[in-house]
Amino acid sequence: MQNQELDQYQDELSHLKQHGQTMCFDQHRQYLLQAERSHDIYLNECKLYEDIFNLTMKRLSRSIQVASTSD
Repeated sequence: MQNQELDQYQDELSHLKQHGQTMCFDQHRQYLLQAERSHDIYLNECKLYEDIFNLTMKRLSRSIQVASTSD
């Protein structure tokens, strides 16, 4: 996700340079803020998936132990 946004930013910057324009500081700052927000969202999603994975593995290990002791 972050790489895609950085590529989009790079493409826009290249397009502006080809047409003799420069990106103003506010536009650059806005792109960086959007990329930072997206990065934070991505990290939060990764943490959630990691937590879900860990909970699932704990539950699975418990059910396997219960099944093996009841035999």
